Amino acid sequence: MDRHSQLVGVVIAALFASATTGCSRASEELQRVQRAVGTGAQAALAARPDEPAVPTDAAPASQVPVPEVALDGSLRFTPDANHRNITGARSAAGFVVAWTDAPLSAVYVGLLDGDRHAHGQGTRLHTVVSDEETLAAPAVVVTPDGSAIAWADRDNGRIRFARIDAHGALRGTVAIVHDGVDAPRSVALGWNGREYGVAVALREGVYFARVGVDGARIGDAQVIAEGEAVHSLDAVAWDGRAFDLAFTVRHDGRHERVRARIARSDRRG
Repeated sequence: MDRHSQLVGVVIAALFASATTGCSRASEELQRVQRAVGTGAQAALAARPDEPAVPTDAAPASQVPVPEVALDGSLRFTPDANHRNITGARSAAGFVVAWTDAPLSAVYVGLLDGDRHAHGQGTRLHTVVSDEETLAAPAVVVTPDGSAIAWADRDNGRIRFARIDAHGALRGTVAIVHDGVDAPRSVALGWNGREYGVAVALREGVYFARVGVDGARIGDAQVIAEGEAVHSLDAVAWDGRAFDLAFTVRHDGRHERVRARIARSDRRG
């Protein structure tokens, strides 16, 4: 039995319990499922198969704008008519950059050399196939042999993940980490040398999942600070023992910075 079938079975069992043993037990069971895969419509959804790869010779967007490097080492881009939601990370040879086009109809990745100029052409990773998709800004993390990109669809709650080789080409296929998360707004990525940490700011709470080097999700996902209004997702980093998440929530009109640690055992640290 695959993971999707198992989760659906758990949900059906919980619903059956509500009719036979009362609301309390069913509520506890549904809460357990929701903690594993999210809230609301997420309860019966799990990782989905990979999507077919978009050919790497797909028509690229025009040259990526040259970024400015801030004092803290972060990149700052000025969007143009062909590049929106531009994000990037330093690599050994320069920078890895991801972006959407202006209509938010596709996600691209490209490389910049050490002088911050485009190196080769960009690769289109994903193209919107319906009007019911709204792409959030992609996140980038660099690894010794390439990089990884993750992004979310705000309308259907789908989280996608792609691995990129050192030449900027897609490795394998674009994986669907999760389908149906609750109102994803922004994405952040971390890397610990063995696996990736994918964090997504939701309308309420922060979704977190671990993804292996093969692009497949590891174990169950979880929602941290569930019920909290999330203002921003600030960072995901590995501190040597756990993934360290930093995000900002809103309380009574004020912003509060929150930290959470996720160990490899999938338990909060």
